[in-house]
Parts: sequence; C-alpha cells; structure tokens
Amino acid sequence: MRFVARPAGSEPACLSNPGKAIRDEKRSAAKYYFRLDYTAPEFKSFKFTAYRMHEVSIALADIFRHKCAYCERDIRAGGDSEIEHFRPKGGVEGEAHPGYWWLTYSWLNMLPSCKSCNQRRLAHVLENAVSPEEFDRLLNSTPTVSHGKQNYFPIAGLRAVHRKDDLTAEDPLLIDPTIRDPADHLTWDHDGPQVLVKPRMIEGVPDRYGKESIKAYALNRVNLVHRRIAVMKTLRAQRTRVLQRLARTAQDDPGWHAALHDALEDAHFMRTAYGEDQEFTAMAAAFFDDFEAELHGMQVAAAA
Repeated sequence: MRFVARPAGSEPACLSNPGKAIRDEKRSAAKYYFRLDYTAPEFKSFKFTAYRMHEVSIALADIFRHKCAYCERDIRAGGDSEIEHFRPKGGVEGEAHPGYWWLTYSWLNMLPSCKSCNQRRLAHVLENAVSPEEFDRLLNSTPTVSHGKQNYFPIAGLRAVHRKDDLTAEDPLLIDPTIRDPADHLTWDHDGPQVLVKPRMIEGVPDRYGKESIKAYALNRVNLVHRRIAVMKTLRAQRTRVLQRLARTAQDDPGWHAALHDALEDAHFMRTAYGEDQEFTAMAAAFFDDFEAELHGMQVAAAA
C-alpha cells in the first residue's frame, strides 16, 4: 500500500452532478433507512447499484494506476476490480450499525480494490515467515478460513451512525491511502524467504493502524505473497549484480570511490525505473531505501 493523493477536481461528473438513477436511488435509500430498525435481527441493508458506473471505475483506475488501493496488485484482468467503500455502506461488523449508507456516492469514500482485499474470501494468511516447503504446501492446499475487509471497520473515537453525525469524531484504524501515508505505519520484511508487510514498531508496540490494516485487507495472504516474491527475486538479482560490479574494485584501489558512486547511481536508476504503474511499489521503495542506505554506509565507512 502506498500513499496516493486524490487530485482536486477528480470527482467524476456522474457523482458531482448526478443523474436520475443516482438521485432516485439516494431518495429510496433515505426512505428505507428512515423507517428501518437496524438493530433488529432481521436487518438487511439497502441494495445500492447505481454507483457502479464506468466513469467512476475509470477515474479510480487512473488515480491508482490500475492497481488495488490496498495490496497494489494490478486489477485490470479477470474482472477483479471493484469500487470499494472505505466506510462500508452495508453495516459494520460486530456492531448494530446501518452502515455508512449516506456515503455510498461520496467520491472521497471510494477506492479501487481487488475482490480479495474487499470481500471476505478463503485464504491462507501468514503472520510470520515459514520455510519454503511449508509455503509451497500452503500455496497448494485449500484454505478453510475467510479473510478480507468486507464490513470490518474499527475506529477510535465516536462512531457515526446517522448522516448528520460528525465523521471527524471518528478515528478510523484502517489506512485510507489517500488520507494517511501507509509508509508511516507499515514496514517490510524483504530479506527472508517470503516478503511480508509488518506494522511499524512504535516504542516497542506494533503500530495500531498498520496492524489493523494488515489484518483487514489480508495483506499477507499466501497467493499475494507469492506474487510479491517474484518481483523481489528480480530486485535482489539486480542488487547482487550491482554489488558484484562494485566488488571487482578493491576498497584500497584509487578507483573504488568512483565505482561506489556508479553503484549509487545504479541503485537510483533501479528506483526510478520502477515506476508507479508497477505492482508493489511500496515494497520496492522499502527495498531501494535499504539498498541505498547499505551503499551510503560503505561510503561513510570508507571516509572514516
């Protein structure tokens, strides 16, 4: 997950100036919830459909470079792209809550998501790295536990229940990557056999936003980790090649500083070549940060 600024003026016209279909659905939903007891066991949320407009999907895809806002997987193929409501419109898991139905057509509440992040689906999820043999076993076995966001939406503060409630009284514990920079809350373990995203440690305690987001979006589900490993293998191979070229010049050689400078330029080129349209750019950025820090460490040690 990476921070993505939602451009000013990016709201599609079908939302900023809605047509009859959306206006009618908004009125129907308001009437439905006005007379509905959402605390009753038989409560069923209103079925919205008019928000699924091609214009909305295209606008979200353009902002997020055709990637899932949460896992950064390319979602152009296979009908895997969904318009996700950050604050869930259909209810809140574990609470008697009608859902944030009044935000169904709010542009600021919409994100592009893959079905595996947005829905509750069967998946193996890793909490820690496992042996390659165990990883292959999980990859090829049938999961029995469902993971994914769906209506899970934990907050700190005061929950908004009605459309006139103050949303600013809520502090969502899930990361909306257009509001909160994921890099402040997530870190990467990219040296082990798997590439896992972890919550940052804050004074010895896992960051709450990072921890809840990893859980909600199932960011370490095995099939997703498998795809990240393939990208990381390429990045590791490129790093190894740069270090091997650098090692051809001994540190006491007059040309070593020039070779180190070239290595740093190679690392920077690797970073710039891995653009925002690529999958898993947050993972790659963390890898490049560590690689450049490694090279800068050599530079400092040589100067000492």
